[in-house]
Amino acid sequence: MKMTVKKIKRILLIYSDFLVYHIFWACLFSFLLSLIIGAVIFYASTLSYKDKNDYVLNLKIEEKSYQEILRFWHEQEERLKDIDLKEYKSPFSD
Repeated sequence: MKMTVKKIKRILLIYSDFLVYHIFWACLFSFLLSLIIGAVIFYASTLSYKDKNDYVLNLKIEEKSYQEILRFWHEQEERLKDIDLKEYKSPFSD
């Protein structure tokens, strides 16, 4: 079966006529097809994500480092509180 340009044009014309006369069904079909493809991709991606997170990463933090980080956070928090409580003189008042 040899495909010629005339045959290809004729097939495309038939399909385009069908889509024009049945536009509602064509839109509904394409919408449902896109929903199904999207659901399959979403389901596959969530499964692959769960497979990667099956292992548990054990982190050991040294107590000294942990205490230094906590001290730094508390110092930062105190600095921020001091800044909030400071009152500045208004440059617009006499």
